[in-house]
Amino acid sequence: MLKKITIIYAEDDRDAANLVKFKLENEGFTVKHFPDGRGVAKAAEEFKADLLILDNSMPFKDGITVLRELKLNPVTNSIPVIVTTASSIIDDVKTILSLGISDFLVKPFLPQELIPRIKKILKIE
Repeated sequence: MLKKITIIYAEDDRDAANLVKFKLENEGFTVKHFPDGRGVAKAAEEFKADLLILDNSMPFKDGITVLRELKLNPVTNSIPVIVTTASSIIDDVKTILSLGISDFLVKPFLPQELIPRIKKILKIE
């Protein structure tokens, strides 16, 4: 990769977050992890994030709330977002999809499932 890709990753499950962060960093990505949704939208702008991975169910501020904040800001509204969720409630899924995300993963998932999805979204060979 020529340009260092910055990914903002919001996940409250520490073990899952550590594993995913490790896999992504091994692929050469810079990963900024947040244990909940607070500060994610601001960080996306501050770090000029190339992509966000958001857990839908987090304390303090969930993924849908963060997505709405991102979409309201002209600086962050075009940043690709992958949402992860353990929810299979159809209304949650419809809401997430209606907010213009780039991809969606149902938990549990293997961290290596993220790599090809990220590369496809960011058009990385």
